Parts: sequence; structure tokens; C-alpha cells
Amino acid sequence: MICQKCGNNNPDGASFCRFCGNRLRNEGGPNTPNRAHAQPQAPGYGQPQASDYVRPQTPDYVQPQAPGYGQPQAPDNGQPQAAGYGQPQAPDYGQPQAPGYGQPQAPGYGQPQSAGYGGAGAYGSGPRMGGAYTDPYGRSPYGAAPDGRAYPAPGTSRPVSRWLIAVIAEAAVLLMVLVIASTLFHQAGSVDRKAGKYFVSLVNGNYKKAFSYLNLKKDKFINPDQLELAMSGTDFSEVDNYYIQDYRGLYDGYYGTSHKANELGRTYVAFYRNKGASYDSQYYIQMAKSGKGGKWYVSSDSLVVRNAKINVPRGAAVTVDDIEVPEKYAEEGDKDYGPDVISYTIPQLFSGTHYISVKADGCEELRRVWYVSGNGDYCSLLDLRRTRETMESLQAQAVSNMQRIYQAILNKESFDSVADLFTSDPDQLKYIREDYERLAENMHGDSYWVTSMSFQNLEARSSTGEPSVRLSFHCAGSYQEKYYDGEIGSEQGESDCEMYFSFQQENGSWVQNSLGCQRIYF
Repeated sequence: MICQKCGNNNPDGASFCRFCGNRLRNEGGPNTPNRAHAQPQAPGYGQPQASDYVRPQTPDYVQPQAPGYGQPQAPDNGQPQAAGYGQPQAPDYGQPQAPGYGQPQAPGYGQPQSAGYGGAGAYGSGPRMGGAYTDPYGRSPYGAAPDGRAYPAPGTSRPVSRWLIAVIAEAAVLLMVLVIASTLFHQAGSVDRKAGKYFVSLVNGNYKKAFSYLNLKKDKFINPDQLELAMSGTDFSEVDNYYIQDYRGLYDGYYGTSHKANELGRTYVAFYRNKGASYDSQYYIQMAKSGKGGKWYVSSDSLVVRNAKINVPRGAAVTVDDIEVPEKYAEEGDKDYGPDVISYTIPQLFSGTHYISVKADGCEELRRVWYVSGNGDYCSLLDLRRTRETMESLQAQAVSNMQRIYQAILNKESFDSVADLFTSDPDQLKYIREDYERLAENMHGDSYWVTSMSFQNLEARSSTGEPSVRLSFHCAGSYQEKYYDGEIGSEQGESDCEMYFSFQQENGSWVQNSLGCQRIYF
């Protein structure tokens, strides 16, 4: 019979569980007679029964009875006793007996009784040992477990043994040790694996995956496509085999030094061999540990340069790897290059080979290969070549400007009448004004002044590298001169001249950045 409370198996017909003391319900219904009442009693009532539910009584537990008292009668031997059998005897004989003393009672078994098992009576009021109720003699009315310990009382839990507690504690400690060891092993191994995965991504040409191992934010010049372009100088297409070596143990003791472990960064060397090669090539991978979460990533120190500069003529547009450099990167160039130069400073750029293009109005496109290797690297692309059409236009403009400037001086006009021919830069314009006024003073002096000029045989030469024009011409002129005696005479003269006119672009137009015209001596 299975106990509905603890689930242990009990002998058929038992009324109470031999393990927990719970009342057992058999299939006969709740009013099925108790086995102790339904079975005939063996001779010697009060002795141990066949059922193991009732514990054997020690000889000294049963009080001495009078001859025949409490023993089954011959006529009724083995039969259920009549009512009153086993009732308390006269006050002067022995101890009061509970009804059916020695047998468990069906109704209310294990509940407080007026005088019976588990109640407040004499039997069941003995000491409690190990969570089980015992009688005054140390015996449990609920029987004993196979190991000899007393059964727990109804409604109480079985005490946990000490050896079970010790096993649980040892298992918890072992689990904690395993978790810590696994974490440390994973962290140590993850660095090697991540370095290896990064190298494999490069070899396979999966630059999007390789970029994910870098702790970099994407922008115009920092992205997987730019990483691929920067790696174009390293050929991984023929890699046949490789292995990753921790740099710390690679050169220990070399030159008397030892590379110790660094918890902030590590260096690995990827040894690889190309197909058909008889030697190994090396690729260095620097790893760094993030301050947030302690994750390892591929360091960009050897991959990215900062503040790379490109010097170009003012007004020119610059592209790097066909990516236009934004105007926000532009700043005034080095003064050593002059006022016509500006610098584009790129905050971050992959080290390696890059292709620069510079374009300006009236100029041929200038392209150059630039190998960037360190922070602050710079290149200058100032030698723009003007197109043939541009140079022809500048030559014509130089002739026109020269004639206009000399005519303004002959007419005794101020510099403001020709200021539109020149740059608007105030510093440059100041010097140009001074040169104009000095030339006008020489041509209109107190004893010498020019009255007319004509230009013949004009020849313009220019270089496509610089926006300048060299004019060669023959000039014939008339002038007046005051002699020592005070008389004024008119004279004519001629002279072969060569002058230099320099231009720059402003707001899409070509303007002179110097006067160009000089005094002509006839």
C-alpha cells in the first residue's frame, strides 16, 4: 500500500504509514476496519503481532498481571475481544491502560488523545529524540527504519544528515572553482582566438569581419573598404598555412630581455607561408584590452595614422581614394608655402597606400600615390599644370593688364582705378599699392615725365606649373625733360623690355598678386 504523503510502500492492510505515520486509505473506503481489529489475536495478547507495524514490547514494559488477567481466554482465543477487554483495572492494580493498549487505534491516530498514542496521556509523553516521539523507555510508537533510527512524528520533516550537507557544500565549492577556472581560461584563450580570427579574415578577404575586431568608429576614411585598400600592399592571396605565436614567448631571453605578460595589451605574430614558398612571412597583430567589460580587441595603433596633412593651392579640391575631403578639414597652410596654400588635415586615416587627386579651375588634374606611415605625415601637391586654354587666357590677360596700368599712370589716375586687377588680400594689396605709387612718381617727376607709350612685338611665355606669364615686348615712347637751364624739351625713345606677371584664383577668377609693371627707360 502506497502512502499518499511520503510515497513509501507499506504492507497491505496497514492503517498508518510505517515511515511517516500518515493514515493510509485503502480501496475499501474510509470506514474499512483497522487490521488490528479485523484480525484475530494470537495467544498471548499484548505480544508482538505478525504485522511489523506494532513494535515488540520489552518484558518489563508490561506490568505483572494476576494469573490470567489480560491474557486471552481459552474459549475466545484468537478472536476479537469483547467490549471492555483491555480496559483500565481496579485502582489498586497496575497502571491504567488505554483502550486496546498495545494496539494502534484507527480513529484519530497520531492526533492528541485523552489517553492514548501521541496524546497528552502517559504513553506518548516521553522524550523526543531526533525529531521522533518516543515513550519513556526511548521507544518510538511508529516503529523503526531499517537503520534502526526512530521514525519522525507525523507532521515533522526528516532531519538532513550531516554527510549530505558536507557533500552539497563540497559540490558548491567545486562548481565555483570550475566556473572561475573556465572564465580565466576563456579570457586567456579568447585573446589568441580573436587574433587568429582577425588574421584569417584578412587572408580570406573578409574585411568587413576583420573591421569588426577593431575598436574603431566608421567614417569616410575609416571603414572596411578603406581597410581593404590599405592592406593592398600585403599579399595574402597565396597563403597556404599559418600559425599564431604569442610574442612574449617568442624572444624571451633574447638580448637579455624577457617579455612578461601584460594585462593591458599583447602582441602576436602570425607566421604564414605562401604556396610554393620555402620561407615564412610574418604579420604582427597588436591586441588591447578595453576598459569597459575587459574585452580584447585588435589595436589600431599600427593601422591608423592621425592628423595626416595635404598641402594644395588655395581653391583646389582634394580627394583621397576618390573620397572628397570636406571643407571642414581645411585650414591655413604653412607660411613657408606662401599665402596661396591651404592644408587639409584628416583626423584618422589607415596607414598604407592612398591615391590623392587635386583639381582646380583651369588646371589639369594632378594625381599622386601617397604612402602614409606615421602620425602627422604630409604631402604637398602645389605643382598644378594649367591647361593650354588657361595659359593662353592668362597671357592675354597679362598684356591687357599691363597696358591698362601704364595708361592709368599716364593719365595720373590713382591706384583705386586699377585695384580690381589685383588680389583682395589686404596684406598683398598694400605692397601692390606702394609699387604703383612709386612707379607713377618715377614716370611723372619734376624733371622727367612720360607723355605716350606704345608696345610692339609682344611675346608671352608661361609655364603650366605656375600661373604666371613672362612678357617680352618693344616699347616706344615720348617724354619731356627739363634741362639744367630750365628749358623743357620733348624727346622720343624706345626700349626692349621683359616683365613678369603672377596670378592667383579668387572666387573663380584670375587676379594678379603683384604689380608686374616696372619703370621703362627710353
